[in-house]
Order: sequence, then C-alpha cells, then structure tokens
Amino acid sequence: MTTETLRLPDGYSRSKGRPMLSLRYMTPVEARELTPGAVVKFLAHDGTARHCRISGRPKVWKTQPERVEVPAKYGLYENTRFHAAEGRMVNFVGCALLVQLEPQEG
Repeated sequence: MTTETLRLPDGYSRSKGRPMLSLRYMTPVEARELTPGAVVKFLAHDGTARHCRISGRPKVWKTQPERVEVPAKYGLYENTRFHAAEGRMVNFVGCALLVQLEPQEG
C-alpha cells in the first residue's frame, strides 16, 4: 500500500503566501490509537488543512474489526464522526483525517 502525500495550505494562516504542509491520509489502524482530547489535522471543504479535537474514544466493533468511528469537534459548535472508508478516515461529507509528515516551520 502506497501512501499518498498531500501538500495543503495551512487553513489558519492569514498571510498572502500561506505555508504549505506535507500530510497524508490517516489509516483506520492509526485512528484506533487516538485518545480523547488529541488534536489532529483534517482536510477542510476549502482544500486547506485545519485541526479538530477528538471528543471521545474511537468506537470499534468486535464482529467487524475493520469498522472504526471517531467523534471529533471543530470550530465553535461543529461536531462530526469520522469513519473508515477505502483505507481512510472520512466523515459523511468527505472531509478526511490527516497525519502531518514533517514539522511545521516557524
């Protein structure tokens, strides 16, 4: 399995030349290890990298080990659940959890 590297602009930078981040999609195996309160990046609708906070334990089924759901909170009031689909963690509108490959400069 090859990992697809994404170069996305930082969604929180207000500068004209936004810093680019190297990221890849989070796998369901990595999502099982998340803990409540962890802050992770996700691919937003506008094509930028934003962050969300994991708001609960990942839910895993004994009868379906490939099925994983992770609750998350982002913004002021928005909540969502990411689920495993095609080797990625996505929510119902297509936003995906990401893993940063290199530390951010600055």
